[in-house]
Amino acid sequence: MSLKATVRSRTRLRLKLQRKADPRTKAWWEGYLKHVIPFRGVTMDGVRASLHAWIRDEDIRSTLSKAKQKDLALGLFREENAEDKLAGILFLQEVLLPNGAISFRTGLPRFAKLFSG
Repeated sequence: MSLKATVRSRTRLRLKLQRKADPRTKAWWEGYLKHVIPFRGVTMDGVRASLHAWIRDEDIRSTLSKAKQKDLALGLFREENAEDKLAGILFLQEVLLPNGAISFRTGLPRFAKLFSG
């Protein structure tokens, strides 16, 4: 998948998430967290369902190497909305970890970069 295709694919994930958004949930989360991060208003179940539907619809597991899938998951952490970041976490936890695509020995430095300015 080219960079352009990856960007379009992530846009399709954002659209899936947006379709599950609820303005009341958005208002509650943004108020609860004092507006430090924008929310769409998607529940955890909605994020999980959108993520797995996206992975299936885009055929990500068979068209991208595990390394490219990891790049895609980590790229979701750079998105603005909380639900995109959560989708990245779930991608790592529910897809890549069970498939042996992540090793703490080789992956830790890369994950540390997520938290350094």
